Amino acid sequence: MATSHLIEHKHSARKGRPTPTTPIKSLDWHIQAQVGPEQKGIEERKPQGACCVIGSHMKAKQLSDPEVSAASKAQAQAEGGLRFLTAPMFFVASLFVKKPSRIQGLLMVMTLALLVYAVVQRRLRQQWTRQNERLPNQINQPTERPTVRWVFQLLEGMHRVRVTVQGQVHDLIEGLNDVQIKILRLFGEAVCRLYQISPG
Repeated sequence: MATSHLIEHKHSARKGRPTPTTPIKSLDWHIQAQVGPEQKGIEERKPQGACCVIGSHMKAKQLSDPEVSAASKAQAQAEGGLRFLTAPMFFVASLFVKKPSRIQGLLMVMTLALLVYAVVQRRLRQQWTRQNERLPNQINQPTERPTVRWVFQLLEGMHRVRVTVQGQVHDLIEGLNDVQIKILRLFGEAVCRLYQISPG
């Protein structure tokens, strides 16, 4: 705080202009101050805010500090996928396991699911970039880097209808829209045949 001073406010017991003999009902004090940045404190906190602690099992000679920092930042994609897998829609919290072997098995399944999720997202984004295509995001703005979770939500509403005509079974795909057809074509000819659409 640079400067400060008190301002006195008297409240008279009677209405009108007070005289020297008018009794005082109450007395208020107001603080008027001028503040400014504390340069000493700012300089002391700068080194603290510029540092972060990263733990690693690797020896200091194996990686330089910038390489360790870059590897740590690259974990953000894996952590985002882990948040997706642990979302309430997967009901992971409802799986109560006590045996260590079952916990390890569940962890293995989740890790493989995360790997598949990351590979699918990477390939989809590469296809979007290669074909110079865009997909509407959650706020209906075009994006070249959609998440697989959003793609799965866009693919909702498709139905396979099985009908039997004169003893022959036919599978029909119902409910496809233009965005869904565009997404399915990115998965290749085999998926296009499965969903009965042309490869493009």
